Amino acid sequence: MVKEPDISISLELEPAFLALGPFHLAVGMNNCVWFYELLDRAGQTKVNQREYMGTVSEVKLNEKFAAVRCANVVQLHRIQVTSLKLRVKFEL
Repeated sequence: MVKEPDISISLELEPAFLALGPFHLAVGMNNCVWFYELLDRAGQTKVNQREYMGTVSEVKLNEKFAAVRCANVVQLHRIQVTSLKLRVKFEL
């Protein structure tokens, strides 16, 4: 088994939570989440920063989307900002 090299990421803050997806890392505190694209072991790129209407309690990531739960509402949106505006809300 080949051991993958570690990736070092410099963050703007000490996060209260994080979520790891296949290509992205989400870190956040209170109602803010910062999304980073994990390019390779040499570095990372911040691709998005979002504020939500309430305190974030959970974040899940896949290849393209983030599901963010706050105040019993789940918001589904693209991780990276594109010209396509897709946002879906689900109430729990």
